[in-house]
Amino acid sequence: MRLPVTVYPLPDIALIHDQQKCPGDPVNFLVNSVAPGIQLWFGDGDSSFQRNISHVYPGPGTYTPFARATTQRGCQSSVSGSLLIHELPLALAVANDSVCTLAPVQFQGTSNMPGVICSWRFGDGNSLDGCAHTYAYGNQGNYTAIFNVASPEGCPAADTVEVVVRTIPEAIFDFSLPQACAPATASFLSQATGATAIRWKLRNESHRSNRSSQSAAGDGSGIQFFRIGTQYFVSRHLYRTG
Repeated sequence: MRLPVTVYPLPDIALIHDQQKCPGDPVNFLVNSVAPGIQLWFGDGDSSFQRNISHVYPGPGTYTPFARATTQRGCQSSVSGSLLIHELPLALAVANDSVCTLAPVQFQGTSNMPGVICSWRFGDGNSLDGCAHTYAYGNQGNYTAIFNVASPEGCPAADTVEVVVRTIPEAIFDFSLPQACAPATASFLSQATGATAIRWKLRNESHRSNRSSQSAAGDGSGIQFFRIGTQYFVSRHLYRTG
């Protein structure tokens, strides 16, 4: 007895996907087959029946995606692939957190991964390539500086530091000298701006206080020396002949 046997062809199938990605980036998959039944396993416990789909992996590692095509007759073909999710670098930023305008700020960035590419954005519209920089702000304000790194594979990471830039105080004073003959007493009035503390130096004595006025007596003729200093010791000098 002879029985007819029909052998049906296996479906063609191809799996196309990205070979390397960084954590958090979607991996694109395309299952190419004319078979009506398609199933795709991503290699991390998740799967899909879609032919064209993106998938985000939970962490770095090597994954083996697997796809299977099934015809109406139940014939099946399968194909697998391999992809690598890279490690993310770590970024650590350190800088002075409080400075005066135009004072140098030391910015230092480090990473746990060798060969990273570094850059800084200083929060005022300026940026520089490199891991370490000395930078000065021209205006007062609160700035958020961002330290960016990229691994050799292009995976990014960032860290931020807050920098408070204060106005340089201006030391100004006025004085009155009712009589120019010794002994004479001069009265001084501070007109300093941006200062939180005032230091007066009257002849050979130094007084640090928040008083806006001070007086001093000269005990002889000649040049008398007086100075007012702000908290940051910016000073002006007064010379007066007796």
